Amino acid sequence: METAAQRHVQEERLAALSKKLRWITAYYAVFAAAAAVMSAVYQTPSWRVLLTVMTVLLSLAAVVQCADPFAGKLSLIRRDRAELERLENELSSDNADEQAISARLQAVALTGVCAQDRRAFEWKQDRAQKAQASGEKPDKKRLFGYEKFLFWFFEIAGIAALTLLFLLPAAGVALAACGLL
Repeated sequence: METAAQRHVQEERLAALSKKLRWITAYYAVFAAAAAVMSAVYQTPSWRVLLTVMTVLLSLAAVVQCADPFAGKLSLIRRDRAELERLENELSSDNADEQAISARLQAVALTGVCAQDRRAFEWKQDRAQKAQASGEKPDKKRLFGYEKFLFWFFEIAGIAALTLLFLLPAAGVALAACGLL
């Protein structure tokens, strides 16, 4: 059940990233259209430069969206979730071979996801085994050391990149309106 919950969270995270990418593309399309109108109305070099920059950025966003960088991992996660549901149904039946189901569950948990997820899974198992050997109850939700650094680094970097992506077109319009671009 824990693996299924992890796959569900991963699927939601990738869907949210895909949605952000669509919003960014739409946002850049609006600013590119506004730059085109302003370039036609005010035929100054600043508006032409902004139009060129916005068109290039919109093209890059469209190419990334069309490439769909999340599709591969999303399909693997969905396949894993379907397999986990099948295993849960088999386990609930009367003639379930628990050892075979456990082996298939282990295979699902270690395949179909990126190497980082696999290493995290193995690290979590090692930490749980050490805690069990010492008689402690493992703390499953707490992050330590390097994983805490990575978590916060990627959270802050993502927020900074998203903020920059949304402020860039507005700053370009302001600079073009002032004739500084």
